[in-house]
Amino acid sequence: MLDNNLEKLDLNVRTIFEGEKPSKKPTRAQLDRARFYVTLRGDLTLKETKMMGWRIDDMAGLAITISTIIAKGGKTSREEVEQLLRTKLHGWRVSMNIDRYIREGYINQDDNDQLFIDWRTRAEINENTLIDSILLK
Repeated sequence: MLDNNLEKLDLNVRTIFEGEKPSKKPTRAQLDRARFYVTLRGDLTLKETKMMGWRIDDMAGLAITISTIIAKGGKTSREEVEQLLRTKLHGWRVSMNIDRYIREGYINQDDNDQLFIDWRTRAEINENTLIDSILLK
């Protein structure tokens, strides 16, 4: 019902499960542990993207980071991502950007300096669309 009302505003409710997404209809216990987010239903235009307050190279760095983590099976070393980003971005911004992505919930880092996808990526970014757009360009 809420999702239907939000559709008029081009928004939708996304259900984000901890760990693996249930293959069938989620149980009540899984829904109790899930998080619910209101996100954009469609894609942002270039003009809207500019108004988000992110530099274009910061957004490119996030796309590179997320796609690298996905390509490596869901987890990769911070050092490997930093090396890759240094080939594309200003070196002094790399570590700062990764820290920003962690702070804002797009990625997370464990005690072994391994990076992995975090809640905000699962809520806001269609990973299949991201990979498809990278492969088709």
